[in-house]
Amino acid sequence: MQDFAIAVFVKTPKLSPIKTRLAESTDRAFSDEFYHHSVKATEEVVLTVQEQFSNLCPYWAIAEEQGLTSELWSGFEKIWQGDGDLGDRLFQVYNTLKKRHRFVILIGADSPLIHIDHFSETFKSLISGTNFVLGPAYDMVDSICLVAHSIFQSRFGKKFDIVPIPPVLS
Repeated sequence: MQDFAIAVFVKTPKLSPIKTRLAESTDRAFSDEFYHHSVKATEEVVLTVQEQFSNLCPYWAIAEEQGLTSELWSGFEKIWQGDGDLGDRLFQVYNTLKKRHRFVILIGADSPLIHIDHFSETFKSLISGTNFVLGPAYDMVDSICLVAHSIFQSRFGKKFDIVPIPPVLS
């Protein structure tokens, strides 16, 4: 069993609306292209992390059950997010992967600014006993992570330590 799982949350184009706020301020073609490039950039970083940390299994956490058969999501293991709101789906993926791995990391697919150092710091924090790491976010993801934290805390019935990971400045 590999110690670490990274679940990259994705939506399958044509099966779900993607980057809807961006499409409102630009157009659908631009937002689709942005999403595609963001997913590829995130995938490349996760593959680099996997090369450096062999005790890691990456997953595509796919929003749509029908998306599990899409050719877009090759290269990583696949897991369906399940039904419900974002908190429910985060919990379901986390809970499923926690049965298979010691540590579970959840990230969004449109994380083109994520850096390998974010993962290195996260791994160190988790190994040292921290049970919840909040990475840098440049949009509303901070709020989502805090909501997810409270959901996990209420469902698992224990307090979580939160360690913020600072952005990597290049």
